[in-house]
Amino acid sequence: MKYIYKFLSEKDWEQFQNDGHFQGSTLDLNDGFIHCAYEHQLGYIFQKYFKNEQKIFLLKLNIFAFSPKVKVLEELSSHGEKFPHIYGFIALDSVAEAKFYDDYL
Repeated sequence: MKYIYKFLSEKDWEQFQNDGHFQGSTLDLNDGFIHCAYEHQLGYIFQKYFKNEQKIFLLKLNIFAFSPKVKVLEELSSHGEKFPHIYGFIALDSVAEAKFYDDYL
């Protein structure tokens, strides 16, 4: 698997572009890792967390572009599915594509 995905608010995406890296959303920072998803999980994540949000960006991340210090790990969720988590930060050059989630559908 070459790509994982991250949903971001428009504000977080703008900040990410300005900083050149992303440390995580408030939820990510509280949990100690950056929540991501595999492509087949996008609908579930969107419906659970973002369906009432405006202008949600979807980032397609190249997992091979991450710093060696960043690990993509899978952890069991409460509903029995495994999701990728990033322990560290996301560098801007690891973003293969970014667009509004509505445009992805």
